[in-house]
Amino acid sequence: MNRVKFSRVCDIFDTLEGTDSRNEMTEILSGFYKELDPLDSQILSYLILGRVAPLFVNSEFNYSEKSFISLLKDISKSKNLGEDIDKKMEELGDIGDTLQYFAEKVGSKSSGLTLQEVYDLLWDIVNAKGTGSVGGKNKIIVDTLNKLSPLEAKYFSRIICGDLRFGVNTKTLLDVFSVMVVGDKSLKEELDRAYGSHADIGYICSLVSGGNEKEARKKLATVRVQPGIPVMARLVERVG
Repeated sequence: MNRVKFSRVCDIFDTLEGTDSRNEMTEILSGFYKELDPLDSQILSYLILGRVAPLFVNSEFNYSEKSFISLLKDISKSKNLGEDIDKKMEELGDIGDTLQYFAEKVGSKSSGLTLQEVYDLLWDIVNAKGTGSVGGKNKIIVDTLNKLSPLEAKYFSRIICGDLRFGVNTKTLLDVFSVMVVGDKSLKEELDRAYGSHADIGYICSLVSGGNEKEARKKLATVRVQPGIPVMARLVERVG
């Protein structure tokens, strides 16, 4: 299977952002997941939550909206754009929309990076640490933005800031996985149990991606608590 392009992922994100219905979001995402191989499915499951790894893995970007604003000021100055970056950010109210605006202004074009290539670049940002790390992160981000379309730049920046702004969370993704496999939410109980025992949304996705209902149920049933992997707290009914 060909690797999915990041541009295709961003088209889906943009559709989700314009969708109010949670059930419609679930249908859109489940249909998209069916197009992906297990690796791309796993990557998407992390990125859609604004991460590159599960919550228990120390993999923070440590790059804020303020860092993006500072970077945009440097870019604007170097390209003589003559823009008031702070004013534009205040006007648009979102770092992704602001990046998209400036990418459109400078005529950025997509170079066709795949989802996995962007994922690897995001890890490079995470791994830029120590003395000179800010400059290192800036260089990776600028080099990447030069390869992205305005829409790709929008969601690339939002992923780094940890908020894609269309409200998909872990619960939604578990619904999506169920609909992807069986066409409805009847697999949700098994998915909830598996995720509760092994709180890694990408791993749970990889178990059910590309398989049929029988295979998915069999794999989910094998998930057990493992040392080092968090167990999700669950609400229980009080007795008496």
